[in-house]
Amino acid sequence: MPAHFVEPSLVANLLTAIEQQKRIEVDYISLRSTEYDGRIIAPHHFVYDGLRWHVRAFDEKHQAFLDFNLSRFQGAGEIEENTIKPPTAQDDNEWQTQVDVVIVPDPRLSPAQKACIEREYQMQNGQLIIQCRAALVKYVLLRLRLDIYKNTAEAQQIMLEPNCQKALKPYVPG
Repeated sequence: MPAHFVEPSLVANLLTAIEQQKRIEVDYISLRSTEYDGRIIAPHHFVYDGLRWHVRAFDEKHQAFLDFNLSRFQGAGEIEENTIKPPTAQDDNEWQTQVDVVIVPDPRLSPAQKACIEREYQMQNGQLIIQCRAALVKYVLLRLRLDIYKNTAEAQQIMLEPNCQKALKPYVPG
């Protein structure tokens, strides 16, 4: 897999900010912007999605908890001296909410193919329940390749159980 560069001094400052529950001023570029934007964030955890590292943080600009791709920061950032207590992981509802991701064999498969998938994924009663934080659902779906619907059952192999798909809708972007 391609390497994604992450500034070591940024990681050190983010770790310090997390450990000391401090805010950090950073320069960040997202796919929605064309240049680096100054932000003040209050980080609380690192997250690995299987391809890239992110930091989960409260973003003062958007007044929301977001995931920031570590490769999109510029520089080391500057730790702020707290004048107020920044939001923490305990304030992050999606981080604190546990959800079940329930996968089942694609119903278009034959009974023999379904049995093969059930065995491969060690399903019980035709399903596998994966517990995760609501904030991480998008990464679980990406790793399971459930972020895109495939035209054939053989390509799809597994799907979200329909009730689970409805329950997870609030945590899945667009």
